[in-house]
Amino acid sequence: MPQWLFGSHEALWRTCAAQFARQGVVLPEWPACLVRPLLTGLRIDGPGCYYTAGWGSRRSWAGRIDHWVQEPDVPRAWLGNHQLEGEPVVEAAMVTPRMGLFMRHRLSDGPQDLSCDHRVQDAYRLAGRLLSEAEQLAEQGRWPTGLRLMLVDDDLDLARWGWLQGASLLVEDPLPDVRVMRASHAASLEVLSVLDRLADPMTDSLIS
Repeated sequence: MPQWLFGSHEALWRTCAAQFARQGVVLPEWPACLVRPLLTGLRIDGPGCYYTAGWGSRRSWAGRIDHWVQEPDVPRAWLGNHQLEGEPVVEAAMVTPRMGLFMRHRLSDGPQDLSCDHRVQDAYRLAGRLLSEAEQLAEQGRWPTGLRLMLVDDDLDLARWGWLQGASLLVEDPLPDVRVMRASHAASLEVLSVLDRLADPMTDSLIS
């Protein structure tokens, strides 16, 4: 992250990153639109948990998803490295006006399941790429007008992804029905394929 953005919250951000690193999860390079809220507005939300304004512990995991669906315009984040129902879990909700990325993964509780930790690390590495590519596509004018992507990569629930209409929804509008989204164990890779196709100037239409 650019050193010039570090301010009074630098120590808190480094503490957050160090706690994830102790679990074998290296946080990726986030896009610039998320760097500023992380480094100027990060707050602690209990042991191992950090958030930017509006996403503290008063919101449930599903509540954060609903909040972004209703109010997508402000980049924000929630990062958790904690116990959930007795299991070690890492959570990251990172959202921009174009993409909502919600990741919740179980961690192994010992060296006997290192493949689990490798999978989680791969997911975080891919998350940084997805968010950065979405911002690059927007800067190039290749992001679909009036659409947002939601990706939920969740070990504890249904992994799914899909396009949402509109920059924001009215309060009275219903939340998207997950049944009309694509349920997939490879959701992150499918979204990466979509972004790669968007970046291809030879691709005229890919949203279906």
